[in-house]
Amino acid sequence: MLDSRVQDGALPEEQLQGLMEVARLADIGRLVGIVAHELGTPLASIALRAQSLGQQAKDPQLVALEPFARFPRYLKTIEEETFRCKEILSNLSDFARAGSAVPRAEDVGEIARRVAALLRHDALRRQVTVEVRAETDAPPVRGDTARLGQAVLALARNALEASGPGTRVTLVVRRSPAGGCELVVTDQGHGVPPELAERVFEPFFTTRGPGWAGLGLTLCQAIARSLGGEIRFESLPDRGSEFVLSLPGSRNGPATRGHEPA
Repeated sequence: MLDSRVQDGALPEEQLQGLMEVARLADIGRLVGIVAHELGTPLASIALRAQSLGQQAKDPQLVALEPFARFPRYLKTIEEETFRCKEILSNLSDFARAGSAVPRAEDVGEIARRVAALLRHDALRRQVTVEVRAETDAPPVRGDTARLGQAVLALARNALEASGPGTRVTLVVRRSPAGGCELVVTDQGHGVPPELAERVFEPFFTTRGPGWAGLGLTLCQAIARSLGGEIRFESLPDRGSEFVLSLPGSRNGPATRGHEPA
């Protein structure tokens, strides 16, 4: 629910639009949580049956039969892919959890690592390396897991989709010059032509052609503003792009720790 300032028309148009986008994100988050929960049970059942059949497929009488020779390998693949789906749903559920909407001190480095894990299989398919580096003095920020996760995921996915085989996407969490926290997402993709640079945050704008929604960066900007931060970027054609999500620090909570390739 939007607060009374929105209903009374006391907020500037830019802030109002940002709050409306966040409200839409909350609705999407609740839907994702429901879908993830509903899919979790049948996936667990599939994994259990695959494990059971895998044990039975080791029967020497079956192994001796040519038509069954590849069954153990196929069943193992089914089991592994099922658990991969459960892992993806688990990460999505974390970002969509209704209880996470209460503002608190959040570790952006930890969120970045979870996003990298969520994108790991897509990155492998694209032959792109995703690396996370969280500096030890990066402070926590005041926010909630759902919105921060959606913002980081939008930036990371945008970078991944812009990248070609053999390239690298890097997520760096660091202290900003103002004492807050910055997430810097860089890619080695095709970049954005200078004449289109002013449009990257427009709803539905994309440089990737038909079939792409072009809403990720728009929603990311709305989330940044709702948390008192900003997002900026630099890009060169055929040299890649760098997006910087800058957020004010929180006075409570531990600092981000660790360096971890994903």
